[in-house]
Amino acid sequence: MKKLTTSRQHYIKAVYELDKGSGARISDIAINLGHTKASVCVAMKGLEDMGYIRRDENRLVHLTDDGKWQALVLLDKFAIVKYFLTEVLKVDPETAEVDSCSIEHVISNETLCSICRFIDYKSERKACSGKCHLLDKKTESIAIN
Repeated sequence: MKKLTTSRQHYIKAVYELDKGSGARISDIAINLGHTKASVCVAMKGLEDMGYIRRDENRLVHLTDDGKWQALVLLDKFAIVKYFLTEVLKVDPETAEVDSCSIEHVISNETLCSICRFIDYKSERKACSGKCHLLDKKTESIAIN
């Protein structure tokens, strides 16, 4: 699969959040992201060509398995970084929210997994197996809450 731009990552997350099993509408994606319907259509075509989404006979947008995995990885990255910023570094939650959204798009899996292991080591969670689930599509997503 081709590397996703930050913008395409936002589209994938929006579809994931809006698709309640019956598909996401282009107009709802546009409202969610503050974009025009035309821009969303162009972006969806690109994501469809990349294999991350499919459109049904009613033109609703659905994530493919690869798209769902990408969405879950992005949500996990955001959750891990936000948890680290708020709970370990004691960053203000509003600032951590904004910073996490930026960091999730550029952080390497190696760095993220190191942060996750550090959080696990310092907390009572002890959920880290030492093998980062973000590197293996077959493993379930385990976002920190």
